[in-house]
Amino acid sequence: MDIWRMNGHTSDDLFKMLKLNEKGDKVLESPTFSTWAAYVLKLESYRKTPDEFATIRQLERHYDDATLARMLANSKRRADTASTKGYIADLQELQFKKWVVERTSPNVFALLVRKKFLTSDRVKRDFRDFLKRNADKFESS
Repeated sequence: MDIWRMNGHTSDDLFKMLKLNEKGDKVLESPTFSTWAAYVLKLESYRKTPDEFATIRQLERHYDDATLARMLANSKRRADTASTKGYIADLQELQFKKWVVERTSPNVFALLVRKKFLTSDRVKRDFRDFLKRNADKFESS
């Protein structure tokens, strides 16, 4: 990773180098995804004020909020190992937290409803569960 950084590679460069841009909606399940995500966090660690949502923000450069939400929900349910499922669940929680902090969840839900995907119901259910689990953290939001 240090070599990529020293050569000036951005997270977008690495996304393409690892061919994650070719994985479609299964990008989160790719074995190389964790390498890319670790690189995003490594780059972020050099910033004066690291962004808690860096991985989600970088994914949003490739997918809109609603698409990413559906991808996370689908990948979480398709995950074949507990560690993969846990990692994807952590990313989903991070996206939900970002929605709450940035107050964007209603806009995302409007997109989900318009697209009428079964996953939309999963995302809504997962988000509702997230809010219940974290109600005390976001009461003043």
